[in-house]
Order: sequence, then C-alpha cells, then structure tokens
Amino acid sequence: ANCRLLLRSNHRRAGLELMDRMSHLQEKAYENLCRWVQSECNASAAAASAASTSTSPSSSAQQQQSSSSSVLLRKAIGSLKSRPVLLKYCAEEVAGSRQNAFFKQFLDALTRSIEPHLKGGDLVKYVARMLAWLSENMAKETRLLSQLFGEDAGVATAPLLEKVFDGVCRPLKGRLDQVLQHARQQAQAHLNDLAAAKRGASQ
Repeated sequence: ANCRLLLRSNHRRAGLELMDRMSHLQEKAYENLCRWVQSECNASAAAASAASTSTSPSSSAQQQQSSSSSVLLRKAIGSLKSRPVLLKYCAEEVAGSRQNAFFKQFLDALTRSIEPHLKGGDLVKYVARMLAWLSENMAKETRLLSQLFGEDAGVATAPLLEKVFDGVCRPLKGRLDQVLQHARQQAQAHLNDLAAAKRGASQ
C-alpha cells in the first residue's frame, strides 16, 4: 500500500526502488523457507533411521515434537505454492532425502530381523517378512509425502514416491536372487538324497 502511494506521488522513483527491494527480500525468504523444509526433512529422516535401530520406544515428548514439526512443514510447503518452480525443486530434494532414509531402514531391517530366517533355511518366511516390511513402510512413506505434497500443495506425489522406492530395488532384487539360489540348492540336495536312497534300496 505504501509503495502504491509513493508511485502516485512525486516519489515514484523511491516507490519503484522500494518495490524492487521488497521483491528481492521476498524471494530470499522463499529460498530460505525451501532450505528449511529440506533441513527439517533431512532431520526427520535421520531421526527415523535412529528410531529404527533403537530398542526403546519414543517418548511422548518426542512424538509431540514430531507432530509439531509436521504441522510447520505443511504450513511451509503451503507457503511455497505461489512459487511452483521452487516448490517442485523442494519436493524433489525431499524425495531424495527420503530415498536415502528408506534405503538405510530397509538394509537395517534386513540385517536385524529378516536375514536370520534365511540363515535358518526358512526361505518362505524370509521372503514374507521382507515383503511385509516393504508393504508397511511403503504405505508410511506414501502417507507422509501425500500429507506434505498432496492435493493441498498441488504436487504430483507419484514421481516422488517412485524416486523414494527406487533405492531399494537393487537390494531387493539381490535378496530375491539369493533366495532362488538357495531354493535351487535345497531342491538339488533333496534330489540327491532321493537318488541316494533309491540306490541304497536297490542294492
């Protein structure tokens, strides 16, 4: 309003300079907001990774802090709607941080609670546990990104989720190939036992 008054008065040049300065400050503020969103998402990803390796449950204070942070994140992302290019960049950066976190959590789950079934020879339970973990945690990631960048923010979440889940494709394929190899070895060992038993019976 003050700028418009200056433009209508004899201080037009001062009004233009003030508008230019305010525009510059506004853009800097949006850039800082974008960096803050990325920083918060990186921090939450690190906290999630730490929680996945911790045996103690989260305290009510930690849960309340996480909830407050999520509310602030949604408000910040909503404020970026007026800058679609910056919002898209921010969303892609957040998806990248979530990809790293999801990858680390998957590997940790494999090491801590899933792979013992493979060592025990229970291939069906091993695959079932692995797929169950992926199903549960993919649903969590879907809810998270939908809350942050869903309809209200106007960002397509499908490409973001594809980026998040892409990181686990290679280790998942490697584990499934390993299961198939174990299954072939078990089948061959069973056939060898049958052949040996048949030879023993015929003698």
